[in-house]
Amino acid sequence: RGYWKPLHAGASGLALLSFLDDATQAEVLATPHMSRETSQTIIDPVELRKKIATVRAKGYALTRGQLIAGVVGLGAPVFHPDGRLLGSMYVSIPEQRFVDRREEPIAASLLACCAAFTSELASGLTR
Repeated sequence: RGYWKPLHAGASGLALLSFLDDATQAEVLATPHMSRETSQTIIDPVELRKKIATVRAKGYALTRGQLIAGVVGLGAPVFHPDGRLLGSMYVSIPEQRFVDRREEPIAASLLACCAAFTSELASGLTR
């Protein structure tokens, strides 16, 4: 059975939070007492805004132990063909197996998967 996790913690949530409209982002960042999932979870709104800017610039989120200790996550937004945010896809890697030089190739593959998903959704809408 699924359960909700906060948008500010982890790569998947940050990928969503970073591409939400400004008003919804502001609402999330104004949440009093954001939960700290691990010691690495960013709960300071100023720090989160900086992280959001980085995620928007890169097109994906990279986190280290922010949702689950010992896990590196890469998350990217998935968009509906009309441009609306639909969701996110992510990859999680045990921290001891993650090599920094692999970030860009992994992110490129993840972004390609997100784009392919959007494209496939678009082609399904026109059938």
